Order: sequence, then structure tokens, then C-alpha cells
Amino acid sequence: MSDFLEPSRFDLEEEPDDAGKYVLLTLSVRQLDYLPDILDMAKRNGLVGFSGVAGQPI
Repeated sequence: MSDFLEPSRFDLEEEPDDAGKYVLLTLSVRQLDYLPDILDMAKRNGLVGFSGVAGQPI
């Protein structure tokens, strides 16, 4: 999944404070089967999901 995450390691070298602000994960249609597990892992770790497509929290 690291290939699909933003900010990238390079971006964090430039702006290390961005690591605490957000993680952007872009999934292709083929990868949507992973979404429930990803959201479950995020919730277990106190993170909030937001769908840019739907424009609402998930």
C-alpha cells in the first residue's frame, strides 16, 4: 500500500509536519476489496476516514 499513500516519503522530507495531518490513499477499482479492512484498521487506530468521491466521512 505504500505506493498509493500520500504524503510520500519525499514529501515528508520536504515538509515533515505533514505526517501528522493526513494520509491520502488512492485505490483503484480493483483494490476496493481492501477498503473495509483499511477502514477497520484506521478506526482501531483512532483515525477518521473521508471519501473525496462521496464528499463525506466514512
